[in-house]
Amino acid sequence: MNQHIQQDWNNRDFNESIMVNMKKIITFLNKFDTSTRDKLANINEKISKLERQLDYVESSLSSASEYTVADYSNENIDNNNYNEEYVEVENKDFNIVPDFDINSAPPPPPPEE
Repeated sequence: MNQHIQQDWNNRDFNESIMVNMKKIITFLNKFDTSTRDKLANINEKISKLERQLDYVESSLSSASEYTVADYSNENIDNNNYNEEYVEVENKDFNIVPDFDINSAPPPPPPEE
């Protein structure tokens, strides 16, 4: 009888240790899931921001190149305005990209007087 009781306690202790360790594993996996989802959301936001900036730069460059190609082709060169307009296009700073935030609301209108 004593041996049977001792075996029962050992089985209960073993089952309890398995349950405790399973709870630890589940807690770890839940924290890992939450952390991973948060990090992936941050990366997704950064990628979206970079894609918007890339689109802006591409459109700026394509409009600038269309401007210079269309206006300064051999048939359309106006010698009086060529140098001034060409310098203006060359000095344009394409490295400054506005920081777009799709989720932000536009600023309120100025107060009426």
